[in-house]
Amino acid sequence: MTEPGAAFQLRPTSIDYYLRLAEKRLNALNPDEAVSSPPESQTPVIGERTIQILSEARQRDCPGAALAAFSLDHWKSILQVWAEEVGLQYPFLDTETLALDIVGAFRESQTPGQNDTSPTSGYSATAGTPNTNHRRHVEDTAILLLVAVAILVDPTLVSTANPLAEVIYRDVLIRTHLADVDRDDVSLMTVAASYFYISGREVLAWRVISGVMRLLQEERVLQNYDDPEVSATASSAAAGDDRLYWSAFTMERRFSFSTGLPFAVRDSDIQHWPHFSDTSISTAYLKSMVDYCRISSEVRKLILLPAAPPAPFALTATRDFLDFRVVQWQKNLPSTLVFHGVRDTFDSSRECRGEYRLRLILYLRGSQMRTVIHRKSGLAALSSRTATTTTFDPASANTLALIAQDTIRILVTLARDTDIYHAQHKTFNHFLETALTSLLLCAGTAKSTAFLSFLPDVMDALALVERLSVQSPITKALAVKLKGVQGVVNACRLRMEQKQASAVAREGEENEVEFGGGPLTQNATLLPAEEYFLAPSGPERQPNIPEQKVLGLVHPTSLDPSVQVPLPSPVSDQRLSSDLGRFFPPDPLLQSVDDRGHDNTRTGAPTSDAAGMGLPSSLDVNSPMFELLSVGNILDDYENFAF
Repeated sequence: MTEPGAAFQLRPTSIDYYLRLAEKRLNALNPDEAVSSPPESQTPVIGERTIQILSEARQRDCPGAALAAFSLDHWKSILQVWAEEVGLQYPFLDTETLALDIVGAFRESQTPGQNDTSPTSGYSATAGTPNTNHRRHVEDTAILLLVAVAILVDPTLVSTANPLAEVIYRDVLIRTHLADVDRDDVSLMTVAASYFYISGREVLAWRVISGVMRLLQEERVLQNYDDPEVSATASSAAAGDDRLYWSAFTMERRFSFSTGLPFAVRDSDIQHWPHFSDTSISTAYLKSMVDYCRISSEVRKLILLPAAPPAPFALTATRDFLDFRVVQWQKNLPSTLVFHGVRDTFDSSRECRGEYRLRLILYLRGSQMRTVIHRKSGLAALSSRTATTTTFDPASANTLALIAQDTIRILVTLARDTDIYHAQHKTFNHFLETALTSLLLCAGTAKSTAFLSFLPDVMDALALVERLSVQSPITKALAVKLKGVQGVVNACRLRMEQKQASAVAREGEENEVEFGGGPLTQNATLLPAEEYFLAPSGPERQPNIPEQKVLGLVHPTSLDPSVQVPLPSPVSDQRLSSDLGRFFPPDPLLQSVDDRGHDNTRTGAPTSDAAGMGLPSSLDVNSPMFELLSVGNILDDYENFAF
């Protein structure tokens, strides 16, 4: 893993912004407001010495001895944190059974005469009685859970925890390849994959979970489990295997999609769907994620890695179809998993922290998939028309801007008001990266007024990365990667503000001459970005709601039933594109010629949707009119940009 560099220093040009940001944060801590305090934390105290003690105890010739290094209450708290942070998303590990196994192994390791029937090392690939092998598995699982929880609590412990996790993974990898496939070992490898992902080693996590997925698929084929008659008579143990299989499936699809690496098992080789007997929120989440992964497979095949470059019209139709699939997936989520946008803040008196995170993650995943669809297709659809420039579809740019701003505002609020972001930097950084780069791309294809409207969200995202980089080496590496973007955004902001000030001054002078009024000032309030896209003209325009008040609203379900509160819903692309003409100049070519090459000016035929809105056929990121040549160049080389 690449060592993260030092966090970059803020430029002097952004001092005023951070002062305003600090003022907003202090206002949020107003003691007069009634804020429900979360319950006392049950997070165990874990430090470098804790991990060192475990490592030394594991090297002894007594499987299970490491468990005796800490009290049973300590292990219980470890299992509680794991169940809330990871277990709800991936219910492959039965923590209640594991807790009983830890108690048994704990006592057996302290019983004289039963410590060791294995050779010199109790961790060889095949040595040991079934009893010692079971204790070895319980001990290794508990240790991996502890080091995973350790870096969730304190991300700086990753360098201390890595060697111990790697040794455990090495041993279980040898066992699974030299002996029969054992469910306990496969489960242990899945825990290892979770640890490597949490610690920021995404490619290694993909490598581990891909091996798990192949082993599980091999077992299903050998047992003919996909046969309806066999699956109908499956035992209750098979239900646990099913949870393990689909947990590994969703993890493998996630890691493959985000790293760009291939899937371990082809979709055509999976002949069944998940059927869980219980109706818990955890299994409901897992089912929803399986559906999501099916959509991601189509996105990769049709948008990211097409067999041949599609025609622009076909690519647009594919984009709209896949976007429709994601929106319908969001609408069909169970009511217990629906997230209502930036207004939906965490309330510990209404739901547990883990359930709120499940709803939030599903919402962010849907937004991220729509971003991938529109960003990739938006660049590819029109780039073929002009080989010498980078072009972008304005309809996709509009959708991207709204989704990116919504994601950034949710994540900023999450990091400010809860510790959910702080516990899983890797997961939420991924959402933030995708949203930030997409918003920068949209800013690079808009006039100065629109760019200035994007600035608060861009700066909020950069400030969030800077603040969290002090706490986590994972976010520290992200801050270093975004250092160049920070400088360019600051420079562009100054240039845009100077241009706007000059334009306002000239307009004020003209108004003073024509109407005899005083000159305008540059303190006029800028509309937020959504006003540039969606604000109706005339009496329908609604007053702007300050962001602080919006974030302070309670969950809609807790309001008086007689009060109707409108909830955010997916916005159609047609509505998203309705007001782009404010800052995208009309293109005479699109006004006169449709996608089929027919001259609509002469025939009077209706123009295409884009032409009817007066939108350009292409938007050149590197064009001088957009004032963002540097940002365009940075995004061309940005590794997350090809997500």
